[in-house]
Amino acid sequence: MERENYPDLFIAADNEARRRQMFYFRLLVAQYLCLSVASAVTLAAVYVEDQKIILLIYLGVLIAGSIAAMLLATLKPNQSWYQMRALAESCKTLAWRYMMAAEPFNDRTETSRAKAVFAERLHDLLMIQNLDASALLNDDLTGEHATEKMEVIRLSTYEDRREFYLEGRIDEQLKWYNEKAIGNKYKSNVFSFLTVLIYVAAIVTTVAQIRYSFFPNSVIWISEPLLVVAASVLGYAQAKRFAELSSSYALTALEIRKLRSGFMAVRDDDEFVDYVREAESAFSREHTQWIARSS
Repeated sequence: MERENYPDLFIAADNEARRRQMFYFRLLVAQYLCLSVASAVTLAAVYVEDQKIILLIYLGVLIAGSIAAMLLATLKPNQSWYQMRALAESCKTLAWRYMMAAEPFNDRTETSRAKAVFAERLHDLLMIQNLDASALLNDDLTGEHATEKMEVIRLSTYEDRREFYLEGRIDEQLKWYNEKAIGNKYKSNVFSFLTVLIYVAAIVTTVAQIRYSFFPNSVIWISEPLLVVAASVLGYAQAKRFAELSSSYALTALEIRKLRSGFMAVRDDDEFVDYVREAESAFSREHTQWIARSS
């Protein structure tokens, strides 16, 4: 289902999660970049007569790096990003329960009552997660809880809802987790290769300096900036958690395949709403566990 067809709270939480994720990784990159530049500046100092200029540059880089580190420590954008993502996914789960007339929105004849319960549950999500609601008011929202598309799907026949849930939820989730598992595994391999490559470059420069004695009367630590860059690349990869997420996403994809096989055994509307309840509970457990691992 298209993003704009979900409740406004989902869209706002999703937007805020993306902003905070971007802010977190920008601060992280800035910190690692400052460390790498500071290391390179110490190496360049050998070739510059005016050491005061080098010291000023070095000081500026250190201050910039310390500001980035301080913002990461005090603002904790990674934690607020996780919380907003959890809120967005919880809203999505509620939306699918509502559209499929699953618990607690089983009675399709009481539309106004279902809408009221849906709005109440969305409000409860904000209260339970103890989030700053003002952060969700930055977007141009219409105030809709259950969108027109959601209402149309909810009032459609059992066969139409069944088909829509299979294609729009089960298959879509399976595709997403498969792609994420493969993508994160590839990125993990790329960053691992890049780290080893930088280490090899540091070894080669050190051996070359020993063999050819470029500076007979002194030792120039050419490999130092390379080692700092290697540590930065490794730290960034660990912050991104490529390897861990690849395994986690692959496991979830297997669980969704199992869910999909069970879908074929659903025979009527009552079994369908029970299936939706179990499936959405499984999706909720997955992103809740991810939040717990990321804290």
